[in-house]
Amino acid sequence: MIDYTNLFPILPGDSDVWVYTTSRVLSDKDSDELTSLLAQFASEWSSHGRKVDSGFEVIDRQLILLGANIPGGDISGCGIDKSLQVLSDFSHTRNFHWVDSLSIVYRNSESELSVESRASFRTKVASGEVTADTIVVDTSLRLLDSVRAGLLELKSTDSWHGRLFQIPVHSAI
Repeated sequence: MIDYTNLFPILPGDSDVWVYTTSRVLSDKDSDELTSLLAQFASEWSSHGRKVDSGFEVIDRQLILLGANIPGGDISGCGIDKSLQVLSDFSHTRNFHWVDSLSIVYRNSESELSVESRASFRTKVASGEVTADTIVVDTSLRLLDSVRAGLLELKSTDSWHGRLFQIPVHSAI
C-alpha cells in the first residue's frame, strides 16, 4: 500500500480532500497532461478572491487526490466548482468519465485499481474474488488527516465496505 502520511505537506490536516477516480487507466501521456493541468490550476486557484493552498496527486494513473485549504476560511461552492470544471473538461477531451460515488474502487489480485458497480462488487464478494484481505479505496473521505492516517486504502474488513457487503472475516483455526 501507498504511504500517505506525508501527502500535501504544505496543507494542514483539517484541509479538504476530494478523491476522484477515472473510468479507465490513463495513458502515460494523459496522466502527464493531467498533472501539468492540475499544477497550472493549483497555482491560480482562488475562492472569492482568496488564494486556495492546494496539492494534488495522481496515483496509478487512475486515482486523483485533490487537497485544498484557505487559511482561516472555507472554500466556496464556486471555488470547488472551478476544480470540478477543470476535471470535467479534461475528461471530455480524453474520452473517459469520472466514476460516480456509488462505484466501488479496490485493488484486484494484481494490486491494480479496479472499479465496479455495487452489484458487481457484491457478486465478486459472493464468488470469493473479493476477500477480507482485498484492499478497498474509501473515496468518501473528505479530510486530509483521514487520508494521512491511512484510511484511504484499507483491507475490506477494516473498512465500511466489509460491513456493507458482509465480506467474510478469516476465522482463526
